[in-house]
Amino acid sequence: MTPFLHQVTHLDAGLISPFLLGYGGAGIVGTFLAARWPTFPLSAALLAGATLLLPIFGGSPAGALGLLIMWGMGYGAVPVCSQAWFSRAAPAAPEVATVLFTSSFQATISVGALLGGIVVDATSPSIVMLCGGAVALIAVLFANVARWPEPDVSVT
Repeated sequence: MTPFLHQVTHLDAGLISPFLLGYGGAGIVGTFLAARWPTFPLSAALLAGATLLLPIFGGSPAGALGLLIMWGMGYGAVPVCSQAWFSRAAPAAPEVATVLFTSSFQATISVGALLGGIVVDATSPSIVMLCGGAVALIAVLFANVARWPEPDVSVT
């Protein structure tokens, strides 16, 4: 995100940290909202919308900040929804579900960082946002086609 904020939004280095703090704060809000109303398709839609709109509206500080907050809220909900689904899929083996959730989450972060780095080195931060948005759109479509039931977050 830093290259985007620096190269596209043209933020000074001193403003990038407060913008990322806003993203983090929105992530906390998204986590708590997902605990109340878990919905993976909605969180994926927020991620898709934010990343697809950043190249369009992210040139202004207000647009970038608003979309970062949207992105943070969507991303904050993902772990809650994912962990609930893993727990629901293996109710008799909560430890296994937790290990699989953690492993899959770390793997997707690693693969995303690797591919994002390759794309940004070959193109631009805006293209990375479009690619990320496309992946998030695929997640929205898959979640809606699969018609996954909403997870019961009370599962422990």
